[in-house]
Amino acid sequence: MLAEDMRRLAEEISNAYEERVKGVAEMRAAEAERKSTTQADLKKTADQLRADLDRFKSDLDASEADRKDTTQADLKKTADQLRADLDRFMSNLDAAEAERKDTTQAELNEKTEELRGSLASFRAELSASVAGLMGEFKKDSSEAAEVWNEILSTMRSAGREAALTCPAKVEAGVEVKTVSEAIEEEEAAEEIIEREPLRSKILGILEDNTDGLRMVEIADTLGIENWRSLIPLMRELKDNGEVRKEDSSYYAA
Repeated sequence: MLAEDMRRLAEEISNAYEERVKGVAEMRAAEAERKSTTQADLKKTADQLRADLDRFKSDLDASEADRKDTTQADLKKTADQLRADLDRFMSNLDAAEAERKDTTQAELNEKTEELRGSLASFRAELSASVAGLMGEFKKDSSEAAEVWNEILSTMRSAGREAALTCPAKVEAGVEVKTVSEAIEEEEAAEEIIEREPLRSKILGILEDNTDGLRMVEIADTLGIENWRSLIPLMRELKDNGEVRKEDSSYYAA
């Protein structure tokens, strides 16, 4: 019984060993076949990848070359357009500047001619007015001289010449002042009268403005259009010590 069991166990072990050896052999064969298949697949895949990579690099190089050509062309086109726009702008600017200068010069010439015409007309009218006034003045002087001489003649004939202190005989040709001199004397007399209130106003304005005022500002405050007309009076006030001047401003002393 024991021997039978031992024999059966030995057979089972032997069968198991053979099956194991057979399984190992099959596994080795399968592994070898797998390795062979894997190597072939890997080689095929690698070859495919190399081909794809070469084609990609070729396409990339072609695309880059085309991109460079396109970019250069676009840049050149843009640069040419910018140059054309700049040239057109400069041309328009030069034309506008030339037109502005022509217009300004024409306007200046027109204003100059207008001023010359106005000045000539004013001079002619002034000369005519002065001539008329002088003629009337000489006529009046001549008539007055004749009347006075008639009075003297009448008084001499009446024997009363010694009782009179008569002025020298008035001659029609006596020298008379020009219209401009007469006007200046009249203005001087008026100025003496008008300076006192103006002097007081100026001193009052400067006392109210302790920070000082320029002459043009004083004239504006007084409502005087020509501020230069204040120069003599301001100089007199400064010389009298009533005002003081620092730079271009005047202050109450």
